[in-house]
Amino acid sequence: MLVVGEAGSGKTTAAFGFAVHTARSGKRVLFITQKAAAEANPPFVDAYSYNLNKDILSRISMKYLKSIDELESYLASLHLWDGNYQAMVIDSLEIFLDASTNVASPMDRTQRLVRLLGLCRLTCDFFDVRGEAVDGKQDQCSLLATSSSTHAGNGYFPCTILLPTVYQLDKDRYVTTLLGKSVPLAEHPAE
Repeated sequence: MLVVGEAGSGKTTAAFGFAVHTARSGKRVLFITQKAAAEANPPFVDAYSYNLNKDILSRISMKYLKSIDELESYLASLHLWDGNYQAMVIDSLEIFLDASTNVASPMDRTQRLVRLLGLCRLTCDFFDVRGEAVDGKQDQCSLLATSSSTHAGNGYFPCTILLPTVYQLDKDRYVTTLLGKSVPLAEHPAE
């Protein structure tokens, strides 16, 4: 699944929500992102609403990588690890592509993206084979990626979700760009 939206639309929050939901069902999740990006735009998480606890968080493995080269190397080496994941999240595809000095032209970018997505699928397939059947059914490893660009991964995922820019948070106010009005954080309803 590909989640697409502008900066501040909630892609990382949606991706983290997917990871938490998957972990809550007893499955292990690999969440891959860049540390600088995660620190600059962390997911909007309310621990109470998400009902987070150590057990759920222990099933989400965070991996911080810097470029598409590191990401490809990491995915290609996961077969050497003894564990298994039932879901993999990559937040955000274009950050990894933009961080690489080896991706110069749009054609290079498309080729690297296709190669990366193929490697992601092979990694998930490997986890599917390695995984244990529960009640006679084999769990499928889910892949979720986020992108600010509708071109990154478009057509390569069976499902693409487009997020409208609904909100943008800063330290002074809660901005609802969809409605075009600003509401101070203190007045924001706690839902």
